[in-house]
Amino acid sequence: MLTTTLRHIIVVPDNVSDENCTFFQRYSNEIASDYQWVFDALSIVPHDILEPFIDSSTYVKSKMAGSSLDVFMIRADLLQNSHIDFDREFNILWSSQETFLKTQESESLFKHKPIHITSFETKEAEFIGSLTPDSLNKKLMNSSF
Repeated sequence: MLTTTLRHIIVVPDNVSDENCTFFQRYSNEIASDYQWVFDALSIVPHDILEPFIDSSTYVKSKMAGSSLDVFMIRADLLQNSHIDFDREFNILWSSQETFLKTQESESLFKHKPIHITSFETKEAEFIGSLTPDSLNKKLMNSSF
């Protein structure tokens, strides 16, 4: 199925304990503070590849109509497995310093190279502190999805 929805894949540590997890997607309070930067960013980043191309009134109409949201939280040790659709287009990977290497290793598994955003400065991925809505939109428009 063809979709223009961006899939946001948040890679969390594989050693998160089963305690204090919610039933829904095993969300853990342990990672809340470490990943607050991702949750904040998800409220302002595009969730559809077409968003950078539309004008503001069309954007507002699309949001009012109910735009799609595709966010996965996955443990780093499961990223190399069949838990992710690697053939799907339009992926953005989110990693912390702890999950960066496993996330970076998984990039080659995707049929279409994902954008990788991380919590620290590195040349191998986009640093969240350097991204603005405009720079991310440009990256999306120029990406090799």
